[in-house]
Amino acid sequence: MLRRRTDNKTYDPMDSGSQSGSSFTSMSIQVSVYGPDRECKKFDVNPSYTYEEVCEAVAEMLEIPPVMFLCCGLCVMDVVHKRFLWLPATQNDIHSRKEVYFRIRFLPHEDYIDVLERKYSPCFQYLFYQLKWDFLHECLSYYTDPDKASEARGAGTFLLTNSLRIWAKENNQDENFKEFYKKYDLNMFLPKCLLKNVFDRFLVKSPIKDKAHHLLKDKQLQPEETFKKYFVKILYQKVTSTTA
Repeated sequence: MLRRRTDNKTYDPMDSGSQSGSSFTSMSIQVSVYGPDRECKKFDVNPSYTYEEVCEAVAEMLEIPPVMFLCCGLCVMDVVHKRFLWLPATQNDIHSRKEVYFRIRFLPHEDYIDVLERKYSPCFQYLFYQLKWDFLHECLSYYTDPDKASEARGAGTFLLTNSLRIWAKENNQDENFKEFYKKYDLNMFLPKCLLKNVFDRFLVKSPIKDKAHHLLKDKQLQPEETFKKYFVKILYQKVTSTTA
């Protein structure tokens, strides 16, 4: 059961053991938390908590500092319109909700993304995972436009390069696409609207690989965090341009 932290352990969203896993039952009350995988992780929550208390407990688990708590909230998804509806902080009816998401409410201005990554790294990491989830699950209408397919592939390239650099570092290997593709599928980096059939995959795989290869070569000495910031910034530009 997820409660406020009383230990000094570090939560690592890359660690699949951080989730409650097989201990879930049909009566479990859970909150969906974004992470490195394509789908959310599910965490047990205290059914007596208000939404505000659940939000605070999740934020603490993610090591998001208290100063940023007000930037976070719980919401449900309108699956028809692909938008999120925020839940009132003082209510407690989580048991009646099919799926509740923990989300960052606001996008920082583009000029402050670097500051967020430097000063509040856990908050930046979660924002990256949240935007990645939105991108892959077609919640950003800009990238679902068939005329914007090339730009969607460009955004997906940053996800690919980030994952490839992490994979190579963890396995002490060269940044080898052939070996990497044996483990990772394109749907980890691109929305389904670009991968409707085998022919689409064939058309996409080579261009995104070439773009990623040039990007990795150009940023050879840069850490994987560089590609995360590029991804967040490019999505910020597109999201704000369509909502302005």
